[in-house]
Amino acid sequence: MAKFIKNTNYMTFKGIESELHDLVSQSEIPAEIITLGHSVEERPIYGICFGDGDHRKPELLYYALTHSMEYVGNAALMETMRRLSQHNGAAEHAEKIEKMNVWMIPVLNPDGYVKIEEQLGRRLGFAAGRKNARGVDLNRNFPVAFYHIPRSIFAGSPVKASPYYRGASPCSEPESQVFRDFILGHNIKMSLSFHSFGGALLFPYSYTKKKCRDYDLFVQICEEMTHRQENPYSVKPGCDLYNANGEMEDWLYDECRILALCMEIGKIGFNLEYPATWLNPFYWANPYDPRAELDNITPAALHLIDTLYNMFVKPFEPIAKF
Repeated sequence: MAKFIKNTNYMTFKGIESELHDLVSQSEIPAEIITLGHSVEERPIYGICFGDGDHRKPELLYYALTHSMEYVGNAALMETMRRLSQHNGAAEHAEKIEKMNVWMIPVLNPDGYVKIEEQLGRRLGFAAGRKNARGVDLNRNFPVAFYHIPRSIFAGSPVKASPYYRGASPCSEPESQVFRDFILGHNIKMSLSFHSFGGALLFPYSYTKKKCRDYDLFVQICEEMTHRQENPYSVKPGCDLYNANGEMEDWLYDECRILALCMEIGKIGFNLEYPATWLNPFYWANPYDPRAELDNITPAALHLIDTLYNMFVKPFEPIAKF
């Protein structure tokens, strides 16, 4: 079984499945892999829990590959999982995870991932796309502002031919329903989604220029993350990148009271040193070699474990009596 797609630095879907099981079985922190549900084409959507799974504890969620072409997002989540589960990362975080759970959803849109994998495997290797198997942009398929269309070319569209087609109704898609049901059945306090590209840490809102009630807190959390980066990302609300409706972070924040962040990884992947990136849209969204970008962002992502612990665990711990 090929672990990496030919002529790329990105994993096959089967390779991801294999490594997930290996990481869980070898983890130095208690871990479990669960099938949360299935996609349009009946592929599994996996969730990995680090911790004992007691939903009464505060929980942190990382998730990736909402958009089929954004492979570097999955690569970032897999690297975060490796560093958390093994050696120094496990030693640093094990005690905190006894009092919380860390969840990871590596591929929310598996049909889209496999479609791009198939395109990359063809003779020319051109690949592009962001939607699920029914042609819906999952990050425009959530309830908040679903029927409100901002003046933006990136807004969720009622037109099926649009790359940002929002779907027939909120959470119309199996993948959206799996994500919604997972969130509603857990005690998620904070989340981080991995997307590309933009070199930015984003927070609500995306559908409006109105400041959210936790604006200053979001800025503080994101700036603390950027202090862990060699090349710090910008920090801003999603609307400062572009306006979008039906977006997941806005739903997580407005309706689920979750401090929801989005990391737009890297800059445009076009690179004069690598001719393969010149005309292939896949490499506009993904660096040809993601290693440097993964090294830059993973410490920032892992810092959220400390943030959640300090905000939602430590203040409620009993004071030691001497």
